Amino acid sequence: MKADRLGVRAVERAIDVLGALAVADTPQTLTAIAANAGLSLPTTLRLLRTLRGQRLVVAVEDGRYLLGARVLEFSHAYLRQLDVVSVARPFLTAARNRVNETVVLVVRSGDAWVPVVSVEATQPIRRVMRPGETTPLYASGTGKLLLAGESDAEIEAYLARTELVPFSNTTVVDPAELRTQIADIRALGYSCSVNERGAGGVGVSAPIHDHHGQVVAACMIAAPVSRFTPDVRAACIDAAVEAAADVSRALGFDPAAGARPITRSGKQGST
Repeated sequence: MKADRLGVRAVERAIDVLGALAVADTPQTLTAIAANAGLSLPTTLRLLRTLRGQRLVVAVEDGRYLLGARVLEFSHAYLRQLDVVSVARPFLTAARNRVNETVVLVVRSGDAWVPVVSVEATQPIRRVMRPGETTPLYASGTGKLLLAGESDAEIEAYLARTELVPFSNTTVVDPAELRTQIADIRALGYSCSVNERGAGGVGVSAPIHDHHGQVVAACMIAAPVSRFTPDVRAACIDAAVEAAADVSRALGFDPAAGARPITRSGKQGST
């Protein structure tokens, strides 16, 4: 039994080391990894050697460490096994063919959202969404849509731990305004935002529900702001809402049973 406990503890510590590397944007020193993982230097070094042997960690020339290629293998396996990914792809492609703008499947990752599947527009000038790239939830309509799928208590907890830093002059940094926009998204059943990250883009998103009625992902249509005419906006809203509804039904969601807490109304969208 003692050996089993020690083995479990070693696994937990190894996960702590991987977690310390995962949150960093650059290769990390042994000292930094140990501090972020809450471990001693000797323990961290032993774990790093083991993880290197499994190709989960790579040592670079200056003595720093970063995640290894095998982590990417695991992430690809996860995406293959994630039902919503395999279910959503044909509906995303159909939406792209309908409006010829980039259509993206988005999921929440902690206090950020991340694209997991992107079907790009065929136009020369188009939005490109890189899978794995993270964006704070408050800093886009897509993130606010995912927040709208949470309870009020969970939203308040998110606001309490999150600093609202502007990315552009349209980023919402007032908690009261963020609450208002989330309430509007709940009423409308979709979101629309313009250049909130300062990248010259527009995003229209609609929620994807699982068979329990929970919001588990979003269908986002991304376009350059220069092409976002009222007609394009209306077409993107319709395409996003319909694609998200199709994916939700394929996942077993019954609209008659109700969604928690996002529901769609007959109102028109807002920016």
